[in-house]
Order: sequence, then structure tokens, then C-alpha cells
Amino acid sequence: MQYNWTFRLGCFNMFTGILMGALGGHKKWERDVQDNFSRAQLMNFVSNVGILVASQKSIYPAIAFQLGIFLFSGSIYHRCFTGDKEATKSLPPIGGTLMMVGWLILLL
Repeated sequence: MQYNWTFRLGCFNMFTGILMGALGGHKKWERDVQDNFSRAQLMNFVSNVGILVASQKSIYPAIAFQLGIFLFSGSIYHRCFTGDKEATKSLPPIGGTLMMVGWLILLL
């Protein structure tokens, strides 16, 4: 069976999601930072499932999911690990919107 690049991307993203969980799971954070990290992880994994599903259908939802992961989860991971709340504060809403767009594209 030949796998396309979106399937491989989804698998790689699953790997990086687990890696981020391992790195962040052993860190002692304040409750709100831990909640933000957990939310970023959840959205990362849900969107990765979307990429894996999209690998069988179309490239467009996979692109939306990947950009959404980068902008939403990536910026929250950055915020959690660095403590810098200002640098990426406008990116999560854009990323979350792209994640929703990915699911809508799959729906259609």
C-alpha cells in the first residue's frame, strides 16, 4: 500500500503531539498554564485525526488542519514553554478557525 504525503504528515504530527505531551507532562506549571497546554494538545490530536481522514479524500482539509495546528497549538506550546504571552496571542483564534474550516471542508 502506498501512503500519500498527507497520511505521513498526520503520522508525523501524532509523533510530535506525543513528544510535546512527554516534554510538557513532566513540567510543573501553574494551573492555567497546564490547562492551556492540555487544550493545545487536545486540538493537536483532534486535528491530526482530521489530517489522517483527509489523506483518503482531499488535500485541502489537510492543509487547513496543518496550518491550524501550527498557529493554534504551536503558539500555545510556545507560550507555555517560554512564558511569552504577547508574541503569539493573536495566532490561536486564526488557528482554531482553520481547524474548523478543515472539518467543514471534509463535511462537504
